[in-house]
Amino acid sequence: MTPTKPAPKDDYAWANYLIYMEAGAELPDPLDTAAIARPRPEVWKGAVFSALLAAIAYLAVNYLPRGLEPVTIVLPLGLLIGNVITVPEALRPGIRYSLRTVLMIGIILLGARLNFADVINTGGEAILLSAVQVVLLFGLAFVVRRALRIAPKQATLLGIGTAICGGSAIIATAPVIDAEERDVAFAVATVSLLGLAVMFVLPPIGHALNMDPRTFGIWAGLAIHQTPQVVAAGFAYHPDAGQAATLVKLSRVSLLAPLVLALGLIYRKSDGRKRKKLKLSDFLPPMVMGFLALALLHSLGLIPSLQIQFPRWQAVPINLLDLMKTVSGFAIAAGMAALGLETSLRSLRNVGFRPALAGLILAVASILFSFAAVRL
Repeated sequence: MTPTKPAPKDDYAWANYLIYMEAGAELPDPLDTAAIARPRPEVWKGAVFSALLAAIAYLAVNYLPRGLEPVTIVLPLGLLIGNVITVPEALRPGIRYSLRTVLMIGIILLGARLNFADVINTGGEAILLSAVQVVLLFGLAFVVRRALRIAPKQATLLGIGTAICGGSAIIATAPVIDAEERDVAFAVATVSLLGLAVMFVLPPIGHALNMDPRTFGIWAGLAIHQTPQVVAAGFAYHPDAGQAATLVKLSRVSLLAPLVLALGLIYRKSDGRKRKKLKLSDFLPPMVMGFLALALLHSLGLIPSLQIQFPRWQAVPINLLDLMKTVSGFAIAAGMAALGLETSLRSLRNVGFRPALAGLILAVASILFSFAAVRL
């Protein structure tokens, strides 16, 4: 039986911060924008703490079995600390800054490692597969809604959360379809936690099936819900898998605004109420634009190598591509630490059986469809 009380806001509020990475700046900002633009000292405290966990993960991989990546260590470490130990409130703003801003910078910098031809080839294929997946999952969501007697708006939120980008897509869609607070809470908790489970399950399956890094990356990019979860699973498998997974996931994210616009038009016609407007700029979220811009610069050979020269000192060459690669990897690890620290597993208590079952069915369908797609 679905609970009648809405889930506490602090149980799923962490998912709000991911939306700015994936859906642009048109949505309400739960954080102090001035603090993000000009971090205060207390913001730096949490950011440094996230960076410290990332540094520990980088050191730990030197003493653990080969093949482990820093994100494989830092996310579970963040989850453990965030759910077992009470994180001081003074660290919260900085942790959220790392989750929202530092992680986005790390993902954008991945673009400098890709050739634009690969972006076009893989991206076009990924958008096509994502579009087919969206149609199939929304059709399945309709069937599941009828079978499990779930509210239409709740089924819509579960469908878009599974098909596009987890809690971020749900929060973007909620005001457009005028969803109730309880439906948003249940959908975010269900999809986000299922995505977290899939993130941990896919890499072992990929290794058991001897999947090559690129194939696994495409599978992870299509099957896992949220961008940070995709990045974590991809890089935990192999650096090449992480790049492919990120590219495919950004292709999925680019479908968010058009789909939200379509849902808004459908619900507006159904009840005649005025909904949130989306601009043309929403069709390309900032993270996608930055990622593609760097890939284009790299492809055209416009990212230079520099030299620093001091009097009576030998010139120091700086390879910007290598520097971006290093900064990107560490920024992603710090963002993963922040994601773990901000994720509340208490949300499991507030998920009703039927929404959880519906979300599970959709998640399994997404995994199976994307697996069949990459195999065929």
